[in-house]
Amino acid sequence: MKLEQLLNLVKENVELERKIFEFIDNYEGSGFGGKCGIFAIELNHYLGGIGEYYGAINKQIWELGEQWIGHVALKVGDSLYDSDGKIRDIEAFKAWGQVDEEGNEAELYNLTPEECYESEIINLSSLWGDRVEELIRTNTSCE
Repeated sequence: MKLEQLLNLVKENVELERKIFEFIDNYEGSGFGGKCGIFAIELNHYLGGIGEYYGAINKQIWELGEQWIGHVALKVGDSLYDSDGKIRDIEAFKAWGQVDEEGNEAELYNLTPEECYESEIINLSSLWGDRVEELIRTNTSCE
């Protein structure tokens, strides 16, 4: 790759990240408490639909056929973003898929304490395709 091409790529990435943080800084809604999906959808629309949606899920609940999502983030390039900004700790993002062993989900799904903490990150865009935004709205407490 020529130096000029490399510099243009770096410039485009810096501009894209500036645009993401501009959106985050000016976002008037909440990105947590069940609103993370709406935030990710609105950010993706703002960016022209270039991102992919990722979810932190509880493995056991998901395997039961329930599409419960603990947190949604938007992947743009090689980075994940939520309303706090760039997700730098992937394990902290993954932890959003855990459920409280004393909470409603543990009782509702009859989870052992160990199963409560089994979480994964999945690509919701690949899984759900054209229906991804609709299903994110349905399977988080978005609205």
